[in-house]
Amino acid sequence: MVVSEKKCPALSYKISCSECPKVKNEWHIDRILQDFAKVKARQDFDNGKIRDKVDKRELSPKQVCWLYLLLLGFSVEKIQDKLNRQKLTADLSKTLFKYAYIITEKKINHWALFRLYLEEYGYRKTTSIEEETLEINICIKIPKNSSNKYIEEIVSKINQITGNGMMTLIESYQQGEIDDEQ
Repeated sequence: MVVSEKKCPALSYKISCSECPKVKNEWHIDRILQDFAKVKARQDFDNGKIRDKVDKRELSPKQVCWLYLLLLGFSVEKIQDKLNRQKLTADLSKTLFKYAYIITEKKINHWALFRLYLEEYGYRKTTSIEEETLEINICIKIPKNSSNKYIEEIVSKINQITGNGMMTLIESYQQGEIDDEQ
Protein backbone atom coordinates (compact mmCIF):
# COMPACT_ATOMS: atom_id res chain seq x y z
CA MET A 1 0.00 0.00 0.00
CA VAL A 2 1.50 3.31 -1.07
CA VAL A 3 0.68 6.34 1.01
CA SER A 4 0.96 9.60 -0.87
CA GLU A 5 2.49 12.74 0.58
CA LYS A 6 -0.11 14.68 2.52
CA LYS A 7 -0.04 17.79 4.60
CA CYS A 8 0.57 17.32 8.31
CA PRO A 9 -2.69 15.89 9.70
CA ALA A 10 -2.42 18.20 12.67
CA LEU A 11 -1.64 21.13 10.35
CA SER A 12 0.92 22.22 12.88
CA TYR A 13 4.03 22.26 10.72
CA LYS A 14 4.54 23.28 7.12
CA ILE A 15 5.75 19.85 6.06
CA SER A 16 4.56 17.04 3.86
CA CYS A 17 3.87 13.89 5.80
CA SER A 18 3.59 10.41 4.37
CA GLU A 19 4.07 8.69 7.73
CA CYS A 20 1.30 10.09 9.92
CA PRO A 21 -1.70 8.67 8.01
CA LYS A 22 -0.40 5.19 8.90
CA VAL A 23 -1.11 5.85 12.60
CA LYS A 24 -4.87 5.55 12.12
CA ASN A 25 -4.39 2.07 10.67
CA GLU A 26 -2.17 0.85 13.50
CA TRP A 27 -3.43 2.67 16.61
CA HIS A 28 -6.74 3.56 18.26
CA ILE A 29 -5.79 7.19 17.80
CA ASP A 30 -9.21 8.65 18.60
CA ARG A 31 -9.22 6.85 21.94
CA ILE A 32 -5.67 8.01 22.70
CA LEU A 33 -6.57 11.61 21.86
CA GLN A 34 -9.69 11.48 24.05
CA ASP A 35 -7.86 9.96 27.02
CA PHE A 36 -4.95 12.39 26.71
CA ALA A 37 -7.41 15.31 26.45
CA LYS A 38 -9.02 14.24 29.74
CA VAL A 39 -5.66 13.98 31.47
CA LYS A 40 -4.52 17.32 30.03
CA ALA A 41 -7.66 19.04 31.37
CA ARG A 42 -7.12 17.56 34.82
CA GLN A 43 -3.44 18.56 34.82
CA ASP A 44 -4.09 22.09 33.57
CA PHE A 45 -6.78 22.63 36.22
CA ASP A 46 -4.58 21.23 39.01
CA ASN A 47 -1.64 23.40 37.86
CA GLY A 48 -3.79 26.56 37.67
CA LYS A 49 -3.48 26.93 33.88
CA ILE A 50 -7.28 27.01 33.59
CA ARG A 51 -9.78 28.34 36.12
CA ASP A 52 -12.76 26.13 35.38
CA LYS A 53 -12.67 22.39 35.62
CA VAL A 54 -13.51 20.81 32.26
CA ASP A 55 -13.92 17.20 31.14
CA LYS A 56 -11.29 17.40 28.45
CA ARG A 57 -8.87 19.78 26.83
CA GLU A 58 -7.71 18.97 23.31
CA LEU A 59 -4.04 18.48 22.60
CA SER A 60 -2.44 21.27 20.64
CA PRO A 61 -1.81 20.60 16.93
CA LYS A 62 1.92 20.34 17.66
CA GLN A 63 1.31 17.80 20.43
CA VAL A 64 -0.83 15.75 18.03
CA CYS A 65 2.00 15.79 15.49
CA TRP A 66 4.54 14.67 18.11
CA LEU A 67 2.15 11.94 19.25
CA TYR A 68 1.76 10.57 15.73
CA LEU A 69 5.50 10.52 15.11
CA LEU A 70 6.23 8.85 18.46
CA LEU A 71 3.62 6.18 17.76
CA LEU A 72 5.33 5.52 14.44
CA GLY A 73 8.57 4.83 16.31
CA PHE A 74 10.39 8.08 15.55
CA SER A 75 13.05 8.94 18.11
CA VAL A 76 13.03 12.39 19.67
CA GLU A 77 16.10 13.22 17.57
CA LYS A 78 14.37 12.16 14.34
CA ILE A 79 11.30 14.23 15.24
CA GLN A 80 13.50 17.26 15.93
CA ASP A 81 15.21 16.80 12.56
CA LYS A 82 11.93 16.29 10.67
CA LEU A 83 10.30 19.33 12.25
CA ASN A 84 13.45 21.45 12.40
CA ARG A 85 12.91 21.91 16.12
CA GLN A 86 15.20 21.77 19.16
CA LYS A 87 14.76 20.79 22.83
CA LEU A 88 11.69 18.64 22.25
CA THR A 89 12.48 16.27 25.12
CA ALA A 90 11.57 18.87 27.74
CA ASP A 91 8.22 19.60 26.07
CA LEU A 92 7.45 15.89 25.75
CA SER A 93 8.29 15.29 29.41
CA LYS A 94 5.87 18.03 30.50
CA THR A 95 3.07 16.90 28.18
CA LEU A 96 2.73 13.60 26.30
CA PHE A 97 5.08 11.56 28.50
CA LYS A 98 3.34 12.87 31.62
CA TYR A 99 -0.13 12.09 30.21
CA ALA A 100 0.97 8.56 29.28
CA TYR A 101 2.40 8.07 32.78
CA ILE A 102 -0.89 9.11 34.39
CA ILE A 103 -2.86 6.72 32.16
CA THR A 104 -0.54 3.70 32.21
CA GLU A 105 1.00 4.30 35.65
CA LYS A 106 4.40 3.58 34.11
CA LYS A 107 7.15 6.19 34.12
CA ILE A 108 8.33 7.25 30.69
CA ASN A 109 12.04 8.03 30.92
CA HIS A 110 12.86 7.23 27.28
CA TRP A 111 10.94 7.93 24.07
CA ALA A 112 10.80 4.22 23.11
CA LEU A 113 8.92 3.38 26.32
CA PHE A 114 6.11 5.76 25.34
CA ARG A 115 5.06 3.60 22.41
CA LEU A 116 5.65 0.34 24.27
CA TYR A 117 3.54 1.30 27.30
CA LEU A 118 0.68 2.62 25.17
CA GLU A 119 0.74 -0.63 23.21
CA GLU A 120 0.69 -2.68 26.44
CA TYR A 121 -2.24 -0.57 27.64
CA GLY A 122 -4.26 -1.66 24.60
CA TYR A 123 -4.10 1.40 22.36
CA ARG A 124 -2.48 -0.48 19.50
CA LYS A 125 -4.70 -2.37 17.09
CA THR A 126 -3.83 -6.04 16.95
CA THR A 127 -1.30 -6.96 14.32
CA SER A 128 0.24 -10.24 13.41
CA ILE A 129 3.89 -10.84 14.19
CA GLU A 130 4.59 -11.05 10.48
CA GLU A 131 3.38 -7.48 9.97
CA GLU A 132 5.97 -5.95 12.26
CA THR A 133 9.48 -6.98 13.06
CA LEU A 134 11.62 -5.06 15.48
CA GLU A 135 15.28 -5.34 14.67
CA ILE A 136 17.80 -4.58 17.37
CA ASN A 137 21.48 -4.77 16.59
CA ILE A 138 23.74 -5.29 19.59
CA CYS A 139 27.50 -5.24 19.41
CA ILE A 140 29.23 -7.11 22.22
CA LYS A 141 33.02 -7.05 22.20
CA ILE A 142 34.41 -10.32 23.53
CA PRO A 143 38.13 -11.10 23.68
CA LYS A 144 39.18 -13.57 20.99
CA ASN A 145 40.48 -16.00 23.59
CA SER A 146 37.05 -16.29 25.28
CA SER A 147 35.76 -19.80 25.76
CA ASN A 148 32.75 -21.12 23.88
CA LYS A 149 31.05 -21.65 27.23
CA TYR A 150 31.35 -17.90 27.99
CA ILE A 151 29.86 -17.00 24.59
CA GLU A 152 27.05 -19.55 25.06
CA GLU A 153 26.21 -17.96 28.44
CA ILE A 154 25.90 -14.55 26.78
CA VAL A 155 23.68 -15.97 24.03
CA SER A 156 21.57 -17.71 26.67
CA LYS A 157 21.07 -14.44 28.58
CA ILE A 158 20.07 -12.65 25.38
CA ASN A 159 17.59 -15.43 24.60
CA GLN A 160 16.09 -15.03 28.08
CA ILE A 161 15.58 -11.32 27.43
CA THR A 162 14.09 -11.83 23.96
CA GLY A 163 11.94 -14.76 25.02
CA ASN A 164 13.91 -17.08 22.77
CA GLY A 165 12.93 -14.96 19.81
CA MET A 166 14.69 -15.32 16.54
CA MET A 167 18.30 -14.36 16.97
CA THR A 168 21.17 -14.59 14.56
CA LEU A 169 24.65 -14.86 16.00
CA ILE A 170 27.36 -13.58 13.75
CA GLU A 171 30.96 -14.02 14.78
CA SER A 172 33.05 -11.18 13.43
CA TYR A 173 36.57 -10.11 14.14
CA GLN A 174 38.23 -6.73 14.31
CA GLN A 175 39.08 -6.87 10.60
CA GLY A 176 35.32 -6.80 9.92
CA GLU A 177 35.25 -10.21 8.23
CA ILE A 178 32.38 -12.54 9.02
CA ASP A 179 33.71 -16.03 9.64
CA ASP A 180 30.63 -17.92 10.68
CA GLU A 181 26.89 -17.31 10.69
CA GLN A 182 24.62 -19.55 12.73
